[in-house]
Amino acid sequence: MGPTSADLQLLFGVELPDGTSARTGIHGWGAPMNHDQQPEAPALTFRGGGGSGSDDEVSAAGNLWLWPLPSDGELRLLAQWKGLGIEECSIAIDASNFSAAATSTQNFWP
Repeated sequence: MGPTSADLQLLFGVELPDGTSARTGIHGWGAPMNHDQQPEAPALTFRGGGGSGSDDEVSAAGNLWLWPLPSDGELRLLAQWKGLGIEECSIAIDASNFSAAATSTQNFWP
């Protein structure tokens, strides 16, 4: 049996300090967002980017959008791209950095 769509795509995920988790969709984009409604928590979406590559090298950049703001504690970021031989791997970061950064934000729209 050949590779599945998920095997060919770059996938992202998070494990939040409260034990919940979210992952992008099999196409790396997550579920389409309805901006008139609050998403079901937690939500993780890949929000565009760009890249280039050849048979020997791939270079890309993009943004992940996570909602809601995670609570303080350890947040684990996950990535997987089976099509390029990258099994699921992760790194832990301190989520308190997000709440500290959020205190300096300014709301322009309700």
